[in-house]
Amino acid sequence: MIKKILGLVLIFSLFFLSRHYIWKYWPTNYSDVRTDYERYARMWHYGLIPYTHHFYEYPPVTIPILSLPLKYEHLGVNYYHNYRFEVLLTDVLFFVIFVASVSLLFKNKPAWQKYLSIFFYLIITTISKNFFYEGLDLMFTASIMTAFFAAVWLNSQRLIPKVIIWFFFWLSTGIKFLTLPLMVPIFFALHSNFKKDLLAMIVGFILVWGFPIILYGKTLAVPFHINFDRPMKYSSFPSYVVQIIDNFTLTETHSPNPPDFALFGPVAERVTAIDEILFPLSMLIWLSWSIYFIYKQKYPTHNLKNISNDIFVELKKPSLLAKETQFLSLIRIFGVYLFTLFIYAKIFSQPFHIWYMALFAIYPFLNKRKPYLLWGAGLLMVIQDTTTLFYLPAGQTLGLHNYLWGYTFKYLLMFTAYFYFLKDALSFKLSSLKATSSQKQSR
Repeated sequence: MIKKILGLVLIFSLFFLSRHYIWKYWPTNYSDVRTDYERYARMWHYGLIPYTHHFYEYPPVTIPILSLPLKYEHLGVNYYHNYRFEVLLTDVLFFVIFVASVSLLFKNKPAWQKYLSIFFYLIITTISKNFFYEGLDLMFTASIMTAFFAAVWLNSQRLIPKVIIWFFFWLSTGIKFLTLPLMVPIFFALHSNFKKDLLAMIVGFILVWGFPIILYGKTLAVPFHINFDRPMKYSSFPSYVVQIIDNFTLTETHSPNPPDFALFGPVAERVTAIDEILFPLSMLIWLSWSIYFIYKQKYPTHNLKNISNDIFVELKKPSLLAKETQFLSLIRIFGVYLFTLFIYAKIFSQPFHIWYMALFAIYPFLNKRKPYLLWGAGLLMVIQDTTTLFYLPAGQTLGLHNYLWGYTFKYLLMFTAYFYFLKDALSFKLSSLKATSSQKQSR
């Protein structure tokens, strides 16, 4: 008992030291909070309606998040620091949930794995200090990861726990639409009673989206149009491909306009057209794989010939997954989804690295794999993309004159992390097929 108390004291002492560092040394050059969020909040304060009177790119849950810091300026603290304090509170609450969930998930594992996972999370989040409190990304990832953690803490076969899980899922979509495709594999993984599951999903949706739909109606489609019409962001993988080709063709023009700093020219047009096909195709492949992956978890000895019959069996009398298996399946699917999104989407920003930090911290030990490959890739990605530690005063990456080296390094690391999750999926599929084959031979 004393060791546990001392361990908690150490963990939270390190947490508050790291957060003091993040709080004190805020970025001085650029912040979405100063550039966009405060502007939006003041526009709404003076009567402009989002989606109707002006274009607004984020879902409706972000409106109260961005508005609230303005309400406390009369206390003598400006909008920027009020907003960062709001994110800090989210950070504290999520860290408590994270530590408690790690303790529960690692209860049958060596204690050093638990502490190492928590320390890794503290290290990687502290490194990204220039972005960690500067946007919506921490609130976004805290919402979806809390939904996954809730599936471990609560009895996901009962209605109220199901509603809580779906509430946090829909909350994540209310901050960024990007988690919406996860709805299908989450429903299938949690499925224990079709009517109860459907009711819980609908109730969770109404709790988060009901009032915004009544208030804004059809104008909620505005963020979709804005993001669909955006050009490729300079730090996205398709843009990286354009820059490589442009090194030989010298046909592209670099826009100086933030936040996209987009490339324009014949190569950018062609790559954009190709990506508009590849991206939805990659999402469709991921979705098909995720459904099949959960199907093989529930019916490991069955083959694809039985899938149509098994679906009807699943609806009537579902096969239930153990909590740890359920959780591991969800975060594995989430990991594959994130890196499919990162590689094929035309938008990528430095704060996106925050999305996978909690996932990276706990995944390797739960999956009984050494964490060094995934952790090394994650740390180097964050250092390379959110800090200047790899840059010399002249702005040359490690002394190399080719600025593309930095992007090449980042995407080599990203593909390494992507392979880490995909290898798990492929190895599981192979082991399932072997189990099926051996069962047939025994018959």
